[in-house]
Amino acid sequence: MLTLEDISRLRIGFMDIAVVETAAMDDEYQYGEFDSKTNTIKINPNVSDLDKINAFLHEIIHAILYERGVAAEGGMFDDREKDEEFLVNTLSNGLTQVLRDNPKVLTVLNLLRNTQK
Repeated sequence: MLTLEDISRLRIGFMDIAVVETAAMDDEYQYGEFDSKTNTIKINPNVSDLDKINAFLHEIIHAILYERGVAAEGGMFDDREKDEEFLVNTLSNGLTQVLRDNPKVLTVLNLLRNTQK
């Protein structure tokens, strides 16, 4: 079973975001959540590895949209939660599929760690 213990913090823009695995969600069927008030991504540990990866990408995308002002107060998705959720689902499902079906993409992306501007 995949755990996210090696990723306890993420830096997204100016924000430091804690990453925790917890089954304590508002909905027992919820796979993850980004809390902009506490800068925390929560992932449900009781889901399959593929669902956990997808939920992790999903919540990262929510955090990016929030940090960039797109999903924050006054942003494009302010008061349009259904539209934001549709976009985030589309992107996270697509990225999960691309990364699962094309493992060499991860190899190429890993090269980013070794590049300098």
